[in-house]
Parts: sequence; structure tokens; C-alpha cells
Amino acid sequence: MPATVQLNTRIDPMLKRSGDAVFARGGFTPSDAVRALWTYAARHQEIPDFMLSGEEGDRTRAPEADEAPRTSAGLALRVAAEQCGFKAIPNSSTAENAPSWEDLRDEIYDAMLDEMEQRCR
Repeated sequence: MPATVQLNTRIDPMLKRSGDAVFARGGFTPSDAVRALWTYAARHQEIPDFMLSGEEGDRTRAPEADEAPRTSAGLALRVAAEQCGFKAIPNSSTAENAPSWEDLRDEIYDAMLDEMEQRCR
């Protein structure tokens, strides 16, 4: 195993508990989440758009960041397809027609449930 380094950070306890619960539901540890973020940054050589979208607690950038939530939907679908085998990609490819995060989440969960039900039969 290659050498590793330890990363320490400070975070609000309530935020950590809430985030940990979300990651745990997806089968991820906090360390998995941090490694995924660093892997993304190293692979794409940029900060993920969701971090620059101006949401509370995030840094902001120029007005083009307003498009970040819509364009990040494509990233979410790619990650879901690559790492989870998610196959139901929405038909629209333009940012204006991109589904909301909630729609994407629901579609991904529905597909995962369908797959689990098929395995149980």
C-alpha cells in the first residue's frame, strides 16, 4: 500500500453529524468523501462547481458560477454511472433543461431500488 498522509479539519459538530448520515446512507465514510473530492480535483485539475456556486458557507466566484448547479448535474450523473452503475441518463443535455438535484436524486434512487428488486427475484 502506498504511503498516505493524514488530513485534519475543523467542522461544526451538527454539520458533521448531518453530512456523516448522508454519506453513511450511501455507504461512504467521511474519509471516502474527502478522498473522492481530492481525486476529482486531481483528475480534473479544477475545483468542483458545486463548491463555487455561492451556496451558504461556500466561496463564490464570478456570475458564471450561477450555472454551476445545472452543469454539476452532469457530473453527478457521470459519477452515478461510473461508480454505481446508474444507467438512466436524462434526455436533455443542455444546462437550461437539466433536471433539478432532487429529480436526479429521485431518479437514481428509483433505478437503484428497481435493480435491488430485480436481484431479489
